[in-house]
Amino acid sequence: MRDNGLTPEERWRIADLERRIEEDDDVDAMVEWAAFWAFDKRQWPLSEDQKEKVLEYYEAGVEEGNQLACLNLGAIYNEGVLVPRNYERSAELYRIAADMDEDNAVAAMAITNLGYYYYYDYAGKQDYKKAFNCFLQGALRYSNANAYYKLGDMYRRGQFVDQDDKMAFEMYMKAFNCEEDGNFFKADVGYRLGDCFLHGIGCTRDPFAALTLLQISERHFYEKLKRHDRGAKASFKKMKLLMEETKRVIAEEIGIDEDEEK
Repeated sequence: MRDNGLTPEERWRIADLERRIEEDDDVDAMVEWAAFWAFDKRQWPLSEDQKEKVLEYYEAGVEEGNQLACLNLGAIYNEGVLVPRNYERSAELYRIAADMDEDNAVAAMAITNLGYYYYYDYAGKQDYKKAFNCFLQGALRYSNANAYYKLGDMYRRGQFVDQDDKMAFEMYMKAFNCEEDGNFFKADVGYRLGDCFLHGIGCTRDPFAALTLLQISERHFYEKLKRHDRGAKASFKKMKLLMEETKRVIAEEIGIDEDEEK
């Protein structure tokens, strides 16, 4: 078992979980153990024994109706981590987790992830109507930042709904201001809000507000890059280009020559 680098608290936690698993076949402990290695320590290389146990424990959790096991195993199938990628199995597990009432935070992530399944052309199943309904449920029922963020995209692009910049801006602001899970999405949402404020999309034009939001976005993009999040590099480059454009606009508006500024 590879546990070098764990803190004393983490070692104690893992030892306690393994004791509960060995003595009581505790399914909740199995799921927590799997989540620790598969998600909390996702950047760590796992041994073959750890990989097998993660899948075994998650499958045991799914059989027992554990909501977190359904969500996390769905994510594993969606990403093709530890198993061959299987979008349909992923969506099936997201549906199961979303229909459970045990934990609202888990249900919110599940219904929003299911929205992504329909939003993007996963397994040839693109369906903007179903995607919109999933995101709408995540937003209205759970006030989920990710759901608000994707609703903003759909209003901005006129996908299933009529194109509406004001509604898009409102959805982005709701996502940005979510307290519980909003920080995770501040990189992408801050970038979109920066674009809105710079160009007056759905709001009063304000390049200074745009720059503030893009600076916040930049900080959170660094966190995403450290986690090696899929697509973060491409989005980060777009955000940096928009930030440079914003700085040029501000310099022109307040009468600062670029050479003079240097």
